[in-house]
Amino acid sequence: MPAELTSFVGRSGEIGEIRALLSSARMVTLTGPGGVGKTRLALQVAERLRRTFRDGVCFIDLSPLADGGLVAYSVGDALRIDSSTTGEQLELVAKALRGRQMLLLLDNCERVTEACSELIGAVLRSAPDVRMLVTSRQSLDITGEPEWVVKPLPVPVSESGADGRRLTFDDVAAEYPCVELFAQRAAAASGFTLSKENWPAVARICRRLDGVPLALELAAGLSRVLSAQQIVERLDNQFRVLTTADRGAPARHRSLKATVDWSFELCSDEERLLWARSSVFAGWFGLDAAEDVCGGEGLPAERVLEAVSGLVSKSILVREQKWGEAQYRLLDTLAQYGREHLNDLGEQAVLARRHRDWYLRRSERMEADWFGPDQIRWSRLMRTVRPDLRAALEFCLSTPGESQAALRILSAMDQCWVASGPVREGRYWLERALKLEPEPSLARAGALKTLGHLASIQGDQAVALSALRESRSLAERYGDQPLLSMATAGEGLIALTTGDLSGAVLLAEEALRGLGDRPHELSSRVSALIALALAKNQLGEYDQAAVFAEEARRHSARDSAQWYLSWALVALGFAELGRLNTGAAAGHAREILRIARAFRDVTGAGLATMLMAGATVIDGDHVRGAALLGLTRRLGETAILLRSIAFFDSTTKLFERVAREAIGDAAFQAAAAEGQAFDFDQAVAFALGEAPENDAPEPDAPTGPAKALLSKREWQVAQLVAQGMSNKDIATTLVVSQRTAEGHVQKILRKLGFRSRTQIVSWAAGQAEQ
Repeated sequence: MPAELTSFVGRSGEIGEIRALLSSARMVTLTGPGGVGKTRLALQVAERLRRTFRDGVCFIDLSPLADGGLVAYSVGDALRIDSSTTGEQLELVAKALRGRQMLLLLDNCERVTEACSELIGAVLRSAPDVRMLVTSRQSLDITGEPEWVVKPLPVPVSESGADGRRLTFDDVAAEYPCVELFAQRAAAASGFTLSKENWPAVARICRRLDGVPLALELAAGLSRVLSAQQIVERLDNQFRVLTTADRGAPARHRSLKATVDWSFELCSDEERLLWARSSVFAGWFGLDAAEDVCGGEGLPAERVLEAVSGLVSKSILVREQKWGEAQYRLLDTLAQYGREHLNDLGEQAVLARRHRDWYLRRSERMEADWFGPDQIRWSRLMRTVRPDLRAALEFCLSTPGESQAALRILSAMDQCWVASGPVREGRYWLERALKLEPEPSLARAGALKTLGHLASIQGDQAVALSALRESRSLAERYGDQPLLSMATAGEGLIALTTGDLSGAVLLAEEALRGLGDRPHELSSRVSALIALALAKNQLGEYDQAAVFAEEARRHSARDSAQWYLSWALVALGFAELGRLNTGAAAGHAREILRIARAFRDVTGAGLATMLMAGATVIDGDHVRGAALLGLTRRLGETAILLRSIAFFDSTTKLFERVAREAIGDAAFQAAAAEGQAFDFDQAVAFALGEAPENDAPEPDAPTGPAKALLSKREWQVAQLVAQGMSNKDIATTLVVSQRTAEGHVQKILRKLGFRSRTQIVSWAAGQAEQ
């Protein structure tokens, strides 16, 4: 979860009360004005509750969103829900949460309250073990919604306490967390020390700022250049002007605005411009983005670094290290202030276009670099900047004359959407953009190719085929051979998934014609080679498949193009399996899994585990093969492309039949059930043979009579595990709680030195034969 600017003091009692509310209610909304500390309080509550929830806590920041339609996509993205499935996104989120026990923290809901209410209602109906903690500047008006109003920190009303006694330094330091907050932040900024001499001034600062945490932090940052008494005097002047101008505003609103206004005035001209201009960013941004987007008249690009440094030191910009680079962002309250000033300057439209242009160039640079060593870095980066990609696309689609740029961004993002991006969200944007730009163009051709790829992944082959055929026609019209080949290879993959193997071969061969080894053609060439190799595998022509797959592997490995390499290895692995080279097939599967984990590629991982399951079953390890088949099925449940591939079902059923016949139905079901219980990360770790905490080798099964190793009850539980029962089933059979059943299974694993239920199955089967 993110670190926030606002220090956390004086809220311990509230944490306990909010936790109590969440124990009796399925959701709680924290409301209050900007800067009062809602997010930080929610994060502290979530941190205290983390261990209470089996599946942990998921934090979703909704502050960058203006379009309520993206709320469900943002939640799905945070939950890592496979986006290749079809159906309404809201339904997919609710379905994915159905079996989870977790806390969802939805932060900053005020701009998308209607969509948040709809999502919360769907989750409340579908997922009884999910709790939700929400922050918003206003209530969401959900029936029965418990609301906790987050108030400013209590302040010393005067130099006398509530009981009339005169306050002392010790009283203030011990009783007023607002004083502690100011002192902490001022100490961090300037080495400030609260003392008997300066505490009255600090108490006046707290009173003047009404105990609003963000206002106190901003004021504390001024301790670098001013004493506490000077801060009080400046605040008095600022507040007097503000009070005269806005008599109707609540004191806490005036307090925060007074502090932000003053902080703005104390910035240099260049820092003010950067504050205003950087408000165009929806999320985190780097120095290079700030220089390109925010540099210009009044703020030369070479001066942006100094302005960034100044705003960080004044606590205006928050700084974090992401992927080895410093990234910055404005807190929501300060970003809103910056946008107001940007509008006053008349620069809003200009900056929005500059912002869009930066992310257009970024996406096109990624496309140019994609067939190379930076695929994983680009994949991670494009996930990080997704809020700003959304903002850039929204600008394009809501501004007349700009929708062609949206098509260019979406076309350039093709491989990134497919490799690790949110497939469903990509299609959402594509369908909006293509509807606005129906006229023939090269940009439309590229966007249609992307739509074809994404729809194919979702199993929507009719839409995919229509889009790819139109893309081919336009690419031919405009003479773009790589685009033509990519669209043709995409059609070949559709033919492959639907079982039209001869059609798949013809289309892949057509895609290869006219392509060479020039850098800009390599991705198209490798895609066509992979499609051809996969089709040849299904025709049983394993030697030819290996030739095409090896060429694709060689190109991909030479340029360190990991995404393409993994798919070349899929084709090569199945060719080796067809030739009964099980060691080579399993080796390729392990490499595919490592790459799939980096990209979070569920389809690639599922093909790798199916490949490994086949090699394992052929080699005679039927129990492990059954577990691998179970997790392959589980991955197939979440990746529609995987189970829509024509050979997926028939191939897994073949291996299942062999394993069942070897070890019997009960043992097969038990091992397969273990595999089906894994999530993505657990599945990959299991398939790779990774130990939970270290790389220690698999322990040998213990020998000796069962009763000497286990208690009578534990032996009973072990037999039920061997029959394929889940912990829930065991609890029902033995009339105990599920927690008790889980405890018995863990004791069995510990006593036997095992790490998995599959090992219990094998051991129990051996004991039964003795």
